[in-house]
Amino acid sequence: MIRTALQIAFWVALAVWLVLLVRPGFPETSAALDRAQSGLGFVVQKGLHLSVYAGLAFGALVLFRRRWWAFAAVAAHAVLSEIGQYVGNEWLNTGRHGCPEDVLIDWSGMAIACGVWWVGQRIVRRAPVEGARPVDG
Repeated sequence: MIRTALQIAFWVALAVWLVLLVRPGFPETSAALDRAQSGLGFVVQKGLHLSVYAGLAFGALVLFRRRWWAFAAVAAHAVLSEIGQYVGNEWLNTGRHGCPEDVLIDWSGMAIACGVWWVGQRIVRRAPVEGARPVDG
């Protein structure tokens, strides 16, 4: 029951994140993003991409018990959000700019999440069970 509620919350969060990414930006936001394309602002922007998609991927791995389609949905979300930003700016002049480099950064965050999850699984499997007797060799 709790897992189902968390899975529903995951899909809602993914949908809300997509809407927030493709919605028209405020003019002052667009100007601030243009100024932030270099220096620390750029690093923060790309770090946010990486960390958000790492979190989404880790959530998909844990909540959906490594189901490939949940992980693929997060990967597709990265692509769709950038396409939505690009198309929205071309057609509606939203001030949002999608770029392929962001997809690669998003997927890098997902790869990091896979690595963290995999290492965590290895550590958990090797942890001694409380009350178990050690095996003599």
